[in-house]
Amino acid sequence: MLLTANEYISLPEIRDDALVLSMNFLSMRHKGMLEVLGREGLVSWRIMVDGAEVPLSGSLESFWIPTFRFSSGGLSGRLEYIAALGHRALCMAVSMSNASSSAMEVDLHMLFDACRVMHTVNESKKIDLERRIGLSSWSSMPLFGFFDPYPAFSIALYGKEPKAWSFDDEGRSVFHDSIIVGAGEEKVVELFIGLGFEEVAAVTSCRECERWGVDHLRSELMGYIARVGVACEDDRLERTINRNLLFCLFFSTGITLDTEELVSVTSRSPRYYVSAAYWDRDALLWAFPAICLADGSKARRLLMYAATRQAANVGTHSRYIDGTVLEPGFELDELVSPVIAIGEYIDRTCDVSILDEPDVRRLVAVILERLEAWHDAGTGLYATFLQPTDDMTRFRFLTYDNVLVWKALTLLSSWDFAGKGTSFASMADDLKRAVDGQCVHEVDGLDQFVWAVDGKGGHEVYDEPPGSLVLLPALGFCNTDDMVYVNTLHRIMDPSYEYSFIGHRFAAIGCAHAPHPWVLSMANSIRALKDEAMVRRLCDAPLDDGIVCESIDEDTGVVTSGNAFATAAGYVVASLVSFLEE
Repeated sequence: MLLTANEYISLPEIRDDALVLSMNFLSMRHKGMLEVLGREGLVSWRIMVDGAEVPLSGSLESFWIPTFRFSSGGLSGRLEYIAALGHRALCMAVSMSNASSSAMEVDLHMLFDACRVMHTVNESKKIDLERRIGLSSWSSMPLFGFFDPYPAFSIALYGKEPKAWSFDDEGRSVFHDSIIVGAGEEKVVELFIGLGFEEVAAVTSCRECERWGVDHLRSELMGYIARVGVACEDDRLERTINRNLLFCLFFSTGITLDTEELVSVTSRSPRYYVSAAYWDRDALLWAFPAICLADGSKARRLLMYAATRQAANVGTHSRYIDGTVLEPGFELDELVSPVIAIGEYIDRTCDVSILDEPDVRRLVAVILERLEAWHDAGTGLYATFLQPTDDMTRFRFLTYDNVLVWKALTLLSSWDFAGKGTSFASMADDLKRAVDGQCVHEVDGLDQFVWAVDGKGGHEVYDEPPGSLVLLPALGFCNTDDMVYVNTLHRIMDPSYEYSFIGHRFAAIGCAHAPHPWVLSMANSIRALKDEAMVRRLCDAPLDDGIVCESIDEDTGVVTSGNAFATAAGYVVASLVSFLEE
């Protein structure tokens, strides 16, 4: 399955024969994502050369441009879907070249069938909007308007002359054009799909792209890909990094159609089981480091989104893109993730001015106030209600979560935030002593970090890839040769451990939430241990057609849960880049 997107429009499911199953966009008014679908597909193509239909064969060019090649006799051609950067539009370009000694006729047939709209936040549900179809008074070309009863959104089709367009009896837009390609001649047909609040906005989205031209739009997109991309000597590693980097950049973020705000989401693909919603952890601990690597300006805008729209409910399980609560429940790792993200941003960009933003300072104040409410004076630890998998805790005090709090306090100290550097340093020191004293227990005769404690002597032997004990050295809490840490690794990676898949081809750690190797676990080992064998293993895994997912089969490497996991894709990319930098 191929995919592509720009800031406004996503095509999350494209078959190898160029059939586009759906397109979607984000809407603040609807607190999530709207998907547009057809009966058997949204966009379909049929191409004939001298009266005979030719098959289309799909691939990705430059990691992000779905391209479908066809040929017959001396004629060769390609169909491209170009998600134009910064535009509310998609471009479809058909290029044809005739190397034969005689002219050839190419018939292009395209169907556009926008007949269903789904509202998606975690789940996709059909919504009843009035559909009005017809020829636009602005372009004399097809227009699909959706109303409730005021305009909800419109989609315009554009390209060639109006006579090439029509509607069939089923309300599908039909494009048909017959082109004579002379001997030695090349020809290009450019079509556009535009999105807008209503007719004028949709049509002019197309017109602007037509005025720029497909060559310019393609060049602009490829230039961006070249700027943000990572070059590697290993082709498989380069493909894994760059495809998932672009997937993270465009599927874990997006600009809302109605308010034009840049927002963070779990994934703009409906194939991910909790798509189009906001998690502090997913946005700021996982996607954000890769976004910092690629695009510092976008990273700053996303921090400001976290400090404004999302600030009021920071630390709450999950939220809608407007910041209101989706799923309640307190999560300690989510509460402190904005501070960790600010640290990542400053390390990558050296832009310390972010600390002077009033909204950022207010956000940190809210975090500290809520942090204090979950502090336990008896143990010196901080409690949580939910674990990093969003599942219920057995014991309230998680080792990893408390180390993450220690990291946040250490960062605040290093910045002398609000002139309280000494106070934050003291809090961090106290917490480190509490973790070392409360969260280290003897297991099978060896001192180890345990997953969680109850503060009364009870402890839990376990681990979760979304917040793993493997990461303690990466957070600066201990060294990789610390014997307590070494013993911890041996225990959770031992084949006898229930969720260890050591000994299988794609060896990594799973957990109760998804009992197969997690791709995040593979990334944890790469990030914390610089595990070269794990890098090779990750590049060998089919994943979700090359895209990062939640978990994979331990023997085949094929996705078993969490398809199209956009924020995790960013975490994997950042871990691989940190390995290369080392």
